[in-house]
Amino acid sequence: MNANHLFFFRAVLYETLLLQTLEASGAWTLRVPWIILSLYAVFGGAMFWLGRRRKVSDRVSLASFLADIAATTAVLMSTQGGGSDYYIAYFIVILASCMLQNLLYSFVVGAVACIVYGAMIFPGLHWLEGSAYLLRLSLLMATSLFSTFIVDSTRRIRQESRDLYESRLAWMERLSTVGQAVAGVLHELKTPANTILLGAEYVKAVLDRPEERARAEAQLDIIRDEAERVGQVLADFLNFSRPTELTLTPTSVERPLRKAFERLAVRAEDRGVAMESSVAGTTMVQGSETHLMQVFLNVLGNAIDAMPLGGRVTVSERPHGDAVDIHVADNGVGMEPESIRRLFEPFKTSKADAGGHGIGLSVVQWIVQKHHGDIRIRSAGPGRGTEVVLTLPLVR
Repeated sequence: MNANHLFFFRAVLYETLLLQTLEASGAWTLRVPWIILSLYAVFGGAMFWLGRRRKVSDRVSLASFLADIAATTAVLMSTQGGGSDYYIAYFIVILASCMLQNLLYSFVVGAVACIVYGAMIFPGLHWLEGSAYLLRLSLLMATSLFSTFIVDSTRRIRQESRDLYESRLAWMERLSTVGQAVAGVLHELKTPANTILLGAEYVKAVLDRPEERARAEAQLDIIRDEAERVGQVLADFLNFSRPTELTLTPTSVERPLRKAFERLAVRAEDRGVAMESSVAGTTMVQGSETHLMQVFLNVLGNAIDAMPLGGRVTVSERPHGDAVDIHVADNGVGMEPESIRRLFEPFKTSKADAGGHGIGLSVVQWIVQKHHGDIRIRSAGPGRGTEVVLTLPLVR
């Protein structure tokens, strides 16, 4: 609630109670109402000071409105003004309770005001004959219901506005992501497409020259590799933008790991990277062998790329409880802490010059989470290697 608005409301209420006190018979000789007004002035100033310094909780605000009702009742009773026109002070409190922005609390303020005022001026056994009593009480009750209606309408409008804003923001974020994805796809496909085109033209040109057969076969191998690269890029983007549900069955961690080793063997040998694994074939997890192989291909591939001058990648396991940690460690270039924090952000890559598109680890994280596991990456710093820890639940 706005402290200035509340201060204005309490200033109007104070003025109303002050006028009632001044018009009361022998007001200057009455001590009680003046004491009450003095205390209420201090209370109003304290609430204004508190509201300017920090956010006041809804419960404290409700208590302050109940204090407003108590001060109003005390002044009217001490000046015998329950039947005067200054009972409008209750209307002021009820209408101001709309600022509570809480339907229940606003209803409580209105109900308390009606009950207190009704009890204060209750005419006795002949209350049905007191038309003024019933009229005033009815007006207070109607005002209370009106104030709760305002609070409820304001809450619904605020919620609808918030939902609309959040949906528009999410839509804009999706548009931004799609734009980045399209740009990434176009960038990634441009190089292999050009390579395939040039290679095909070369093979076509040397078809009639037997002496060029070896070079033609080399070009065909390049075309095949680039076509596979195009397929991998498209698969990564599709997995990121439209992930599918995984079918999890009891699977040996060693099987997909061994297949990943076999696929990366030539690449590791070209880089002078030695790959070692101590993962046992008996370690069983509830998983998808195909997707786990994709995880190991990505993690091991990143480790190989991090060692352009050669090195070593070791894979080990550490069971604990109902899960197993798979550690993939290299002695490559390492990373800064800031780089580690951004590794799982889509389209963020540290290998842009080498053709990275920043989707691989996002897909890896999604796959691991679908296995009800976790992935952590840590590095002691540049030049001190990197370790990836995959946590997967064991078969029970």
